[in-house]
Amino acid sequence: MQQDQLTNSLSLEQAMDRLDQLQRRILELEAENHQLQQCYEQELTERQRVEVAIRESEECFRAVFNTAPVMLWMTGVDTLCNFCNQTWLDFTGRTLTQNLSEAWAERLHPEDRQSCVETYLKAFDLQQPFQMEYRVRRADGEYRWILDQGTPRHLENGDFAGYIGSCIDITERKQAELEAARSLSLLQTTLEATADAILVIDLDGKIIHFNHQFVEQWKIPADILAQRDGDLLIAIDQQQLANPEALLAQVRAESLQPDLVSYTVLEFKDGRVFERYSKPQYLGGKIIGRVINTRDISERKRSETEREQTEEALRKSEATNRALINAIPDLMIRMKRDGTYLDFIPSKEFDPVLPHPKVQGETLYDVIPLEIAQERMRYVEQALQTGKTQTYEFELSFDGEIKYQEARIAVSGKDEVLVIVRDVTERE
Repeated sequence: MQQDQLTNSLSLEQAMDRLDQLQRRILELEAENHQLQQCYEQELTERQRVEVAIRESEECFRAVFNTAPVMLWMTGVDTLCNFCNQTWLDFTGRTLTQNLSEAWAERLHPEDRQSCVETYLKAFDLQQPFQMEYRVRRADGEYRWILDQGTPRHLENGDFAGYIGSCIDITERKQAELEAARSLSLLQTTLEATADAILVIDLDGKIIHFNHQFVEQWKIPADILAQRDGDLLIAIDQQQLANPEALLAQVRAESLQPDLVSYTVLEFKDGRVFERYSKPQYLGGKIIGRVINTRDISERKRSETEREQTEEALRKSEATNRALINAIPDLMIRMKRDGTYLDFIPSKEFDPVLPHPKVQGETLYDVIPLEIAQERMRYVEQALQTGKTQTYEFELSFDGEIKYQEARIAVSGKDEVLVIVRDVTERE
């Protein structure tokens, strides 16, 4: 019995202790619940504040986004556009719903469409920034050049969220670039097409540009040209010249007087001769360098020398021929095939029995009797046909006196003969 009483007493004490523990736990839970309630209320208040801030931020973002002077766009992780600003909508003339529902590539120029899509998708797969230029159809139907730049965007946890990008209308710039490219192409083609050698240097003597003819004419090694050193180039040039001092003098003068327009002739050791022209290069009214033009005039110089030699030889030949003619005592007539007189030199030993032709263009028939004229014309024709000198004698009666003369007819040119007449009366 005592044992049972002791057991009951212990169970009651344990129960009381358990009850105290439960009460204390209830109090702890109530305190924790109160604390959680306070935290929840604070979190709810903070969440509401954050939501308000987010809404305000989004409204501000949209306001900035829509009033930006450039066209802005955003895409999601599916590569599709999920937002674009008002500037883009005004440019395309489409609503936001229409822009989001249609494929953006459909508005691109057909020639640019494939390359643009490939560039975008490649950058998207690599999550890298991209930049591309293409033509897109504006609201009025005109295609305009656009510079499109896209940048990947990420969430705070680093997850990829899509792209954000901007577009700028660069049509005027592209047109200016195209015009500049055309002008440059025309200039480059002109420089390469000219027979002259062209060299352009800046004020420091650095080589800026040269054409193919410059390399060919001056025989400049490629490694020298690659250094772009004008002083080194002058040194190479001097080695080729027979008169290097002429080049040095011109270069010094140009250095001392940047606005100088100069000219000189350069003679090479190998016999070539160049003309060298040099003019300052201006940009905006300011001298920025010098353009040097050299022209190979070797053939012209040789032709001039040959012409001078030929002219001198002709002068000597003419003097010799004139002396020979003056030494010949016979009558000489140069005439055409039809009998027209071209030249007439009277005899120095006998007086002609017929008058001299007074004007160029008179014919044989105007000067001598018809019978004698017809006979001479037969011999003229025979000489021209055979190419052989024809000789014959004829008689002339003057004041009752018979004169015997010998005529020699030789071809002196196309449809032209020289008639030499000698008085042979005494021989007869």
